[in-house]
Amino acid sequence: MDVQLDEQYLQVNGIRMHVVSAGDPQDRLLILLHGFPEFWYGWHNQIKDFVERGYYVVMPDQRGYNLTEKPKGIGQYQLNTLATDIAELIRALGREKAMIAGHDWGGVVCWRFAAIYPQMVEKIAILNVPHPGVMRRYLLNHRSQLKKSSYIFFFQLPFIPERKLAERDHLMLRKGLLAGVKKGVFSDEDLAKYHEAWRQPGAVKGMLNWYRAMVQRRGDKSIRVPSRISVPMCLIWGCGDRYLEKEMIELSKERCDNAELHWLEDATHWLHHEEPETVNKLMLEFFEK
Repeated sequence: MDVQLDEQYLQVNGIRMHVVSAGDPQDRLLILLHGFPEFWYGWHNQIKDFVERGYYVVMPDQRGYNLTEKPKGIGQYQLNTLATDIAELIRALGREKAMIAGHDWGGVVCWRFAAIYPQMVEKIAILNVPHPGVMRRYLLNHRSQLKKSSYIFFFQLPFIPERKLAERDHLMLRKGLLAGVKKGVFSDEDLAKYHEAWRQPGAVKGMLNWYRAMVQRRGDKSIRVPSRISVPMCLIWGCGDRYLEKEMIELSKERCDNAELHWLEDATHWLHHEEPETVNKLMLEFFEK
């Protein structure tokens, strides 16, 4: 990475959040949100480019992941709570707003954050994840996507998914990370770091609870969620995604007042690992317009 990383723990929305950062804290704030089954390290190919362009890059382990606290109860992982985590993180850093980027579940948090905290957003970039409302409706009407998302319903079972994901040194998680990705993208060193994160006490259950809260919709529903997204959005999609059908991102763009959409024809779901130079260039151009 060739850049200094700083670690700290911040009290955010009732949990102790592990945060890794790089760059000058006085520079423009950019928060990078990882997805499943990653952690802050999922953005290691982006850090140097953004720091060199004058960004203070902040990468939290989101709740339930790696070294961040893992509260008990499915209701602790509902989407409004996850978005509020990021709002309070921004405030804990002494800022009023930020640039934000998210991949996979991190992108889902971005969609909700943009909806309920638009005043705290400068711009948002989302990588390979549709608007959560679009995905719910699409799943009900497209059997092909329902089949690709069948693992989500397996994750709803009690106890069994925890055992399956943890057995044989997290073999199922490793296969999920490597499935469909270009060969050689994840090194042995990378995989060792992921294994260390997955081994943290309660991490597997914490990660699964995101999926359980999404389906079971437990927790606070008092926050009104607007149907349209008003903040500037950059949507980047790897067309070789084996988990999500690309038609959903086109439908998601229709929910935005100000969005641009970029296709990476040769990339998969893990586009920011496979084509970091292209992804970084697209995000930087968008943030600096």
